[in-house]
Amino acid sequence: MYVGYVFICDADAVKDCMKRRLFTCSGENVQVVGKMETGSVVFLLNLASNMLVGPFTAAGSTGLKPGSWRETTDTRTNAGIRVEWEDLHELNDVQNKFPFLKDLNVCKLTHFQTQDLLNALEEAPRFSVEQGSSAKQD
Repeated sequence: MYVGYVFICDADAVKDCMKRRLFTCSGENVQVVGKMETGSVVFLLNLASNMLVGPFTAAGSTGLKPGSWRETTDTRTNAGIRVEWEDLHELNDVQNKFPFLKDLNVCKLTHFQTQDLLNALEEAPRFSVEQGSSAKQD
C-alpha cells in the first residue's frame, strides 16, 4: 500500500517545484512533511486550474528557513521535501472527479485515495515539465 500526500500550488509554484525538485509547505502541514518517509507518493494540486500532476516520489526532507521559498514573508517554520519522478501525468477537473480533493485539511491521503489517484494518472495524458502542461503525443 502506498502512502500519499498532496501539495497545493499555483502555476508559478509548479514551475518552481519542478525546477528545484523541491516541494514546500508552511503552517500546520510542516509537521506532516517532517514525518514523511522517503519513497512516499506525492502529488501537486493546482487549485486555480483544478489540475493534479504526479506521481512524484519523496526523496527526503529538508529544513528551510522562513522566507527562503519564493520570497514568502510567512514567519512560520517552512519544511520541504525533495522529489524525484520518472513519468508524470496530469489530471484535469480533478476536484470533480475526486471529491476528497475539494476540502483538504491535511496533505496526507489515505491508502485508498492514493491508489485511486495513481490508477487515474496511469490513464491520463503525460505532463510536460518544459511546457508545464500536457505533452502532445503523436
